[in-house]
Amino acid sequence: MLKSKEMERIIVVGPKNREEDTVEAIHSLELIHILDFKEPDEDFQLGQPLTKASEISRNLVKLRSISNTLQVKEEKVEKEEEIVGKEITGKILTLELNINEEDRSKKDVEELLTDTKNQLETLKPFASLGLPFELYHGYRNLAVFVGVVSKNTNDIDKVTAEYELVTHESTIALFVPIKQKEKVESYLSEKNFTQLEIPEETGEPKEKVKTLEMQQEKLEKKYSEIQERLTKLREKHAGFILETEDYLSVEIEKAEAPLRFATTEHSFIIDGWIPKENFDDVNNRLAEIGDLYVGCVESDTKEAPVLLDNPKPSRPFEFLIHLFSTPSYKELDPTFIVSMIFPVFFGFMIGDAGYGVVMIGLGYLLWKKMKTIPELQDIGLILVMGGIFALIFGLFIFGEAFAIPFQTPIHTELPGGGSWSAYLGISIPIHTVIHKLEPLGVIDLLLLSLVGALVHLGIGYMFGIANEIKHNKKHAIAKLGWLIILFGLFLQLMFMAQGTPVGGFFINKVFFFLPMAGIAISGMIILYVSLACIIVGIVMFIPAEGGMAVMEIIGLTANILSYTRLAGIAVAKGAVATAFNVMLLPLLFSGNIGFIIMGAVFIFLAHAMVLILGALASGIQTIRLNYVEFFLKFYKGTGSIFKPFGKRKVNT
Repeated sequence: MLKSKEMERIIVVGPKNREEDTVEAIHSLELIHILDFKEPDEDFQLGQPLTKASEISRNLVKLRSISNTLQVKEEKVEKEEEIVGKEITGKILTLELNINEEDRSKKDVEELLTDTKNQLETLKPFASLGLPFELYHGYRNLAVFVGVVSKNTNDIDKVTAEYELVTHESTIALFVPIKQKEKVESYLSEKNFTQLEIPEETGEPKEKVKTLEMQQEKLEKKYSEIQERLTKLREKHAGFILETEDYLSVEIEKAEAPLRFATTEHSFIIDGWIPKENFDDVNNRLAEIGDLYVGCVESDTKEAPVLLDNPKPSRPFEFLIHLFSTPSYKELDPTFIVSMIFPVFFGFMIGDAGYGVVMIGLGYLLWKKMKTIPELQDIGLILVMGGIFALIFGLFIFGEAFAIPFQTPIHTELPGGGSWSAYLGISIPIHTVIHKLEPLGVIDLLLLSLVGALVHLGIGYMFGIANEIKHNKKHAIAKLGWLIILFGLFLQLMFMAQGTPVGGFFINKVFFFLPMAGIAISGMIILYVSLACIIVGIVMFIPAEGGMAVMEIIGLTANILSYTRLAGIAVAKGAVATAFNVMLLPLLFSGNIGFIIMGAVFIFLAHAMVLILGALASGIQTIRLNYVEFFLKFYKGTGSIFKPFGKRKVNT
């Protein structure tokens, strides 16, 4: 659970005539992490692909081209008959001929349609002016300006009295003597004039536009017909395309597997790692082929790939570990601890029974509907677990749902009694233990956050001791020293808050056996026990980390106080949700049906926003506490993921 699966390095040696059967066997086993052969020499060379590789590769390229042309999506489709290797090439060739013919027609029509649209765009301004094309060119003594202006040109008389002006909306055609050209150009520039190119055409522009519009209509109809035929082809052959692409992807992976082997003229060698517990399975399966040698090899396990071994409830959190960095083979795997701590911290920050129930429902839907995307399924399960703890904290600690208490709190501005008991007309026997928005409640939340820091960081240091004790005892002792300092700092903080319920509980009930005497420094009492813990811890870590590491005590204190973000988000979320209730709930008690409907809509939207932002903030901060405060106490994460040959995701 805290260690990855034990690995064993094996080699498989066999004659070339058994190579293909061996590849098929190890692919079906999905248990061998193949190590690529990278150092060819006089004796050993890189292997060559199987003879069928070139044909498979050609078929796969053709099929992906067809898939791209038909825009086939990776979605669930009905399975067709079992794919037979010998029939694939013929089916792909037939399909390619049909698709290519339609695709060429489609591209030709697209090109003609684009040209037609461009011509229409050019001619339409001239059609709106209503002048024949012959009138725009062929002059010696006239300058012709055709284009678009953004300002009115009624004051052209101020520039010249000799002109002809035809306008339609912002489009103009202006004819002036050639001698006035420069003055008119200057005038038009002030009007933000954009010149239009005059086509070398004859006749009426409207007739030309009409002809082009008819041509465009015919082309669009033809394009739609082609698109419809391609759609029918996609619907008919999507299942075959996706399944065959998946099949060929597997086959090409197998056919090219020998490129990872070391080979001689007559034999091949496969080098890789397998889980130790599966050696007999691999050995027995390969023994069925015959003429193969399968043996274990002594190797440095530092290079072994990592296959995490966690109980089923913890597995959704493995992607968070890999997202940061895969643990090395020798390291303890923190997944189980993260799976225990993450939902607790998340639920503590949400701390509301209503939001917890909604999160459980949303997480379940995500897990149920996203079976093709394992990572989203994992997030769904994490949301369910976080929602369960939000529900627990909401019921038994904070006593509220959607920021409305089950019993009336000490202070409230909510209408209609201000509690679920009052609104539902029944007494709900759930009481608030900690009031988020009361001063004493906020202090209790801060102290509970520090308890979370002690547990979380303490486990981190214990993991650090376990990781180091076999390699460097000095560093293991240093980790123990830091753990003692952590306890001393926590004890001092609880002593300073002993007047509160949480602080008093720890000082009087948990640490009752410790003397609470201390030394007064600047009006503050420093416990002798805390001081002794710090001194002992310093003595323990100095041999491994040096005297300057004493400064890191300030950093550890900052780490501990960093956990108060748990309380901060819990209070902030509660305050925002309560503020929305205070503003909007009166609408539900107004007696006006319009206000009641409006209030219900606004309350729904407000709490949806609080839920989304609260979940994001809580998730991000919980991840941060794990990655920064927790992992940095012990985690190196230099491992590589175990990737067995044959294990893959499929499209369909």
